[in-house]
Amino acid sequence: MRGTTTENDRPHGMPCVGPDHRERLIAQIVRDFMAAYGLARRIGVELRAGTLEFATVERLVGDSPRSLLFRLKEDCHSLFRDPGSRRNDEPQAAELFDLAVGALFHEAMKFRESYYLYTAYGPRARRSLEESPSGPLAQGFRRLFDAGYRRMLESEAETEELFRETREQL
Repeated sequence: MRGTTTENDRPHGMPCVGPDHRERLIAQIVRDFMAAYGLARRIGVELRAGTLEFATVERLVGDSPRSLLFRLKEDCHSLFRDPGSRRNDEPQAAELFDLAVGALFHEAMKFRESYYLYTAYGPRARRSLEESPSGPLAQGFRRLFDAGYRRMLESEAETEELFRETREQL
């Protein structure tokens, strides 16, 4: 129909209009959440196996609609924070779900950045430290990479736990 906007026409982050759009957006949120949950579990398995690739992490979380958590966060904000699309009878659980998705996005971004530091800079830094193992800069890099590695593992574990808890809320 002329003048009718479909979900696919709606830019991410823009409010949906009408009950049909709202229902489609809810279905998309559920689909994206479950896909993100599955991908996060896969990332944990591959991280522990030493086979994780950064491209897999980027599919889960990034700064563009290509990442599942970015889209999920934007769609949740659109559905739950836009006064025009929110219904008065919506339970507080919906608001809590929106907040949980935002927290998931930010915790996964912390993991992403730590993983990038560890995989992109780590090998080169380790080679340099083997050649020049002493001095304040070498000690600083060791501390930085050791702390970054711990943060990466903590963020992955926190993301996985938050996904489980949020799935129960969903």
